[in-house]
Amino acid sequence: MAYTLNELYNETVQKKELRFAPTHIQPKSIDGLAGAPLLADGTMMAFNTSTTFWEPWTPAGLNGTGTCRGFLRGASQTHATLEVIAPVMVEGTLHRDDVPLNGETQANVDIELRICKTRGPFFVQGLDEVN
Repeated sequence: MAYTLNELYNETVQKKELRFAPTHIQPKSIDGLAGAPLLADGTMMAFNTSTTFWEPWTPAGLNGTGTCRGFLRGASQTHATLEVIAPVMVEGTLHRDDVPLNGETQANVDIELRICKTRGPFFVQGLDEVN
């Protein structure tokens, strides 16, 4: 029996499933970001204590932006001047390879993931550990 076209497996049309298993997701406010970037699913998020808004994590960021507090769940289109509400995973399990770099080095992201793992309710898989 021959398969019809819609019964054939086609890898190019399959969406990559990220290895995120959230146990707690909350809606968070993201303030206007310059250039209105599209934030990728899994982006590390930080809470800016001076603006009281969430924004993408940046190493050596000020006012809390250098501390990862969660991971964006689902791609989110930001706005240059308006606030956007987005779902952020604040507790759960994730895999290191599924966290987007967003212009950072893998070493910087790995360092923050190790810190995030010890500080909060996250279990990060795929990190090289020294016992």
